[in-house]
Amino acid sequence: MVANTCVETTARYASEPGYKVTIIKDATAGFTPQLKDVAAEIIWPTIVEEVCTVNEWLARKSHKSL
Repeated sequence: MVANTCVETTARYASEPGYKVTIIKDATAGFTPQLKDVAAEIIWPTIVEEVCTVNEWLARKSHKSL
């Protein structure tokens, strides 16, 4: 899936009814790396609860399970 369209649209759709959405930025792709980086840094933070890396997400998950 291309983050600039499919992932972003799905995230917007899920956010509207109140779901807490996280996008893992280094597990997505874009039409170009530059477009994906712009989305991750500028657009996604305005529509989802969290934008993080795989390692950041895994670290939080391992702390919650302890």
